[in-house]
Amino acid sequence: MTADAPGAEAGGALTIRAVDPLAYADGIKALFAAHGRADFAAFFDAAYPTAVRAGARSWIALDAAGAVVMHVACFVHHFRQGALRLSGGLRANLMVAGPYRRYFPARALLTRLVADCRAERRLDFVYGAPNRGAVNVLEAAGFRVVGRMQRFVLPLAGASRSARLATSAYLALCRARQPRLALPPELVAAADFDVGACELPPGESPRLRAEHPAHVYGWRLPGYPAAADRWARFGGEAAALLRGPDAQGTVTLVDLHAPPERPLGALVHRLVPALRRLGATRLQTAALADSQHARELRRAGFLGREWNPMLALALSARGESALRSPRQWQLTPLDYDG
Repeated sequence: MTADAPGAEAGGALTIRAVDPLAYADGIKALFAAHGRADFAAFFDAAYPTAVRAGARSWIALDAAGAVVMHVACFVHHFRQGALRLSGGLRANLMVAGPYRRYFPARALLTRLVADCRAERRLDFVYGAPNRGAVNVLEAAGFRVVGRMQRFVLPLAGASRSARLATSAYLALCRARQPRLALPPELVAAADFDVGACELPPGESPRLRAEHPAHVYGWRLPGYPAAADRWARFGGEAAALLRGPDAQGTVTLVDLHAPPERPLGALVHRLVPALRRLGATRLQTAALADSQHARELRRAGFLGREWNPMLALALSARGESALRSPRQWQLTPLDYDG
């Protein structure tokens, strides 16, 4: 760990540290609980131990009394792009106590994160999709906007008879535009599915695709494998992780493991009948809005909804090359802090 460094002042001197978050668990949880995120403690206990073993750590700011008043984490994700393997740091779980929610304290925290990551040379880039209010302070720390991380929704059913008919007609039109896929999916409870087969993105592709070792599912999906988590298995060549339906009838397409030549739309529309039998009214996922992956989602009938800016900072020549081609990014809800 790097040495302590003084932070900006906001009602008292701050000390910024790069730390093992497990050593400051109580203080970090208390910070989140004091600002309306009492649920964070359960997530921390489930996700952070395995994340730390995989290389994650936190940056915190301590006030004069030793209380944690700012926190940000960096989770390590690995990606494949063609024959290259890149390491990305997911900037996540940023929280700043009310009295310090000013430009300079947050900038000092993020600047320290960037400086430490540069010095260590273990990451090719750092990235994240913060709320829009955090963009200025991230840009001041060296990050730049590379695109928009957007939610996409495919309607599956309607509340009224006319809405159901309209939705069915829309799905039929979208399905007609997709290549035929002979194999119907088999739905398997996540507890009975071996995610080891989905760790590496299949085939070779110019797209930036994440590796998904087993522990990543625990980081990003609280409670995984939960009762509402299912894998759709398309023979032995493709699989999709689904969570839901929730109380509103929404199923989330969390992960898609398919070879580059397998059309996304064909897989999705093979799933539709099974999802409707489960009572789902919509299928949602996320993608970088201007990427080729998002273009495939739109072609399959997904409609774009709200978005957050995606910001990234290159730390190596390979990272800079990846940031110059965001159209090639194929991120899933497992790969970013949304």
